[in-house]
Amino acid sequence: MKALLVDPKIRRLALGARNRDSFWSIPRMILAYRTGAMRYGIFTLAKVKPA
Repeated sequence: MKALLVDPKIRRLALGARNRDSFWSIPRMILAYRTGAMRYGIFTLAKVKPA
């Protein structure tokens, strides 16, 4: 967030029409993780060898 305030290139990239929606979703995701409204997990699969 600090770079957004300081660096004009980052600000232009973040607030450009193509990235505007994606940019504002990042703080919302962080808030959702911190409040417990959103969780994530990882699934791993292993192929079982035939006997």
